[in-house]
Amino acid sequence: MPVYEDDKGTCIYTPYVQESFEELNILIDSGVNNFIIERSFVDIEMICDAIRAYRDIESGKDAKLIKEAFYQKYDNYPLSSGYMYQKTTLVKV
Repeated sequence: MPVYEDDKGTCIYTPYVQESFEELNILIDSGVNNFIIERSFVDIEMICDAIRAYRDIESGKDAKLIKEAFYQKYDNYPLSSGYMYQKTTLVKV
């Protein structure tokens, strides 16, 4: 996996394009107030559609329907909700 590091932090890229459409409201309710959309490996149209999708979800539209439409439109990308639902073998101490 490619790794990019600068003075602001480190990004570890996966082969997947991670999305959090269905998790957005949970993140907001948990106090998350900043959200970064990385655009290094996708085209600008997809970024603009993602921003519109997140804004629509934030304004109350159905996240599941938005996610389904996004996945249909961008079926040539390996979209994923990432590691949010994978069990880990790591233990916090």
